[in-house]
Amino acid sequence: MEQAKNITDDPYAAAKFFHFMIATILETLFQIKVTPAQVKSGIGVFGQVAVYFGTVKSQGQGTLHLHILIWLKGAPS
Repeated sequence: MEQAKNITDDPYAAAKFFHFMIATILETLFQIKVTPAQVKSGIGVFGQVAVYFGTVKSQGQGTLHLHILIWLKGAPS
């Protein structure tokens, strides 16, 4: 209940925290480093990422969640 109140009190802060968490997960687990000029990929827990695509959705209480597709280099088509 406290989390829902915090999100409704400051949705901008909730969105900034969500963005930080997603960026941290992409960098730590998948070795994807995003800069304003480029995206770099290293060897992550599943191998090297060739490309990824994600979309963010909002749930009923205003909390954000991510749907993401990740293609790995060298994976069968």
